[in-house]
Amino acid sequence: MTGSGMDSGIGKSGGGSGVEYEWKRTHYCGEVGGAPLGAAVVVAGWVQRSRNLGSLIFADIRDRTGIVQAVFSAETDEAAFLAASELRSEFVVGVAGELRERAPEAVNLKIPTGRFEIAARRVKIYNRSETPPIYIEENLNVNEATRFKY
Repeated sequence: MTGSGMDSGIGKSGGGSGVEYEWKRTHYCGEVGGAPLGAAVVVAGWVQRSRNLGSLIFADIRDRTGIVQAVFSAETDEAAFLAASELRSEFVVGVAGELRERAPEAVNLKIPTGRFEIAARRVKIYNRSETPPIYIEENLNVNEATRFKY
């Protein structure tokens, strides 16, 4: 633990690719498509959803501009993979990695960044969150009394 967050790489840190990352955002989540494929990117935002499939962890990271998917693999970076296994909805994180195109069968045309993902090499948890009583999603049908309470 460093400060208030778990960090799989502090300050400048190299990955297996020889690329150095700093914990300064290079792109907003909804604008990573403007970066060239293979570029080193750093995004920061809230975890919308995290899915652990055993050997891969997928985390949807959102900020005010949109959502981007980060993919964590033990083969890419074991420390980042272990840190990503703790991610939950509404955690505030920074993710550093390389921008790549999704596999054709994984493309999501419903979102502007659906053709891209970040092959994550580092993750920093800035803040943890309890599970919110109301998920933060558009067009979510929630009881009005519950909305007023929270």
